[in-house]
Amino acid sequence: MIALPLRTWFVNLSRRVKACILISADIFFTLFALWAAFSLRWSDWYIPKGDEWYLFAVAPVIAVPIFIRLGLYRAIIRYIEMRALWTIMQATTLYAVL
Repeated sequence: MIALPLRTWFVNLSRRVKACILISADIFFTLFALWAAFSLRWSDWYIPKGDEWYLFAVAPVIAVPIFIRLGLYRAIIRYIEMRALWTIMQATTLYAVL
């Protein structure tokens, strides 16, 4: 069997699987961004204590529906354009404000 390049493998995935991969990546990076913000603020490796864990549980619950509502997962983008970048900026800004 000949191994397919990663790009070909990804292109051949169904739209639903690609969207799940993107949502999983967004959840990871949402949590990482929150953790990094606290770590930078306190100038030390941040470890949530007590009720602070709720922030980390709620962050993806807020972010993913915003991203879905603004259509970031509706189409898997092959070549990103300025309109898509504007939508991404709006979604991340709304998430940050909330």
